[in-house]
Amino acid sequence: MTEEKPSEKDDELQFDKAIPAGRSSETSRCTLCDSPLTGQYYKLNENITCTRCKEATEQQFQSGSAGGRLLISLVLGIPAAVVGSGIYYAIMALTGYEIGLVAIVIGFLVGAAVRKGANYRGGWLYQTIAVVLTYMAICSTYMPYIIEGAGQEGGGLFFYLIVFILALISPFLMGFENIIGWIIIGIGVFEAWKMNKKAQLDIQGPFDIKPTATA
Repeated sequence: MTEEKPSEKDDELQFDKAIPAGRSSETSRCTLCDSPLTGQYYKLNENITCTRCKEATEQQFQSGSAGGRLLISLVLGIPAAVVGSGIYYAIMALTGYEIGLVAIVIGFLVGAAVRKGANYRGGWLYQTIAVVLTYMAICSTYMPYIIEGAGQEGGGLFFYLIVFILALISPFLMGFENIIGWIIIGIGVFEAWKMNKKAQLDIQGPFDIKPTATA
């Protein structure tokens, strides 16, 4: 019989969530690779794991550099913000309404992209990146309206830079009349923020597997 190997889907390991074992015997199988446990086992964020999966998870959690994770989170997060902005503007243009659910989608897209780029590590730096990108994505949808209001269909790079800056501060320039807009923005940035909370890697063990008593 071929020996079962641990799963190599490293990108799917969730360091901040416990995965229920869902087994009749709590320590019978590894919750990550599903191989039978023999000899000893560990608890990784309350997940029952074999020694190989424990070591693989530790290696993944410690791999890479801070600079590399930061760069990849930006490389993935910026396109996600652009896509989210396009979706939001298209819905606004078609319906004439700002829809909070779409802001959640933007927050999810950006938050997930940044989280993946950070190798699921999370922390205040990645939360800040996700929040800023989400805010920029939502506010950038105001740019066409600002250009239309200015009565100018085109312009140079400096013109669009000014329009972009105005779009970023426009939610505050409108005062309390834009309270709904503040709420929608808040919903989006909160979604991105919570997805990038700092992951904790809690390893307990090793624990010995007790042999099953026979009648």
